[in-house]
Amino acid sequence: MKPKQFTRAIPALLLLLTVACSKTVDTPVTPPPGTVQPSKISKIEFDDNLVEASYDANGNLSTVLHKLADGSLLQGYNFSYSGGKLSEVGFGGKWKYIYNGPLLTKVETHTAAGVLKYQVEFSYTHNRITEKTEYLVSSVGPRPYMRSVYAYHSNGNVSRMEIYQFVNGYWKKSEEIHYPLYDTSPNILKQFENYPYLPADLFPVNNPLKEVYYDDLGTKMGEVINEYTYDSKGRPVTRKATHQFPGFPDVVEVTKMYY
Repeated sequence: MKPKQFTRAIPALLLLLTVACSKTVDTPVTPPPGTVQPSKISKIEFDDNLVEASYDANGNLSTVLHKLADGSLLQGYNFSYSGGKLSEVGFGGKWKYIYNGPLLTKVETHTAAGVLKYQVEFSYTHNRITEKTEYLVSSVGPRPYMRSVYAYHSNGNVSRMEIYQFVNGYWKKSEEIHYPLYDTSPNILKQFENYPYLPADLFPVNNPLKEVYYDDLGTKMGEVINEYTYDSKGRPVTRKATHQFPGFPDVVEVTKMYY
């Protein structure tokens, strides 16, 4: 199956995003290798919606607003912290964050009534996430749903992700994604493209330039080519993602970033 670039669905919340938008971005330049510094992103325009972010006095993410191009609100997220670490994100329901020392080990999704419906657990090797396991939760307890297994390049960027689904009592591999190439600019998008929201330091250091998809038997299904432009400070201001999968027309998604 042809993959989607952005994960937008979470239990108890499905965002239907249908309106495209566009604005002029800064003049692009090639980023100086190794000199680009992370920045606080204020707005992201996708093909079909936009995201606005604000920060507190300590520089922590405070709110994230999903909107249509006309400015109408789709969903708002409010961030709370404890001891310098993200503790909760409220959106009507709530995501709760659980740690073992400095490491995030679990994220729970609760409904507005406080009922636990979904959870994600993380396993680490040398302080890098090597497994992410997702569970659907009901009155009889958690039921395994999906698992992702990660391998890394030496610089901390993900080199490979294997995805498994829990079928008939065992984990069945569904696909594998390879990330052979990255740019040198800090990755600031991924934390806004995945739900539940996760802190930025859990994601690859840089921006992937190529994503290659394989099925469970190792047959190549297709690839996504990411092309970036940068402002005078070397920060990414656009990403053009071209999805190339045999049997489908190429699909191009354009993302614009503002600081």
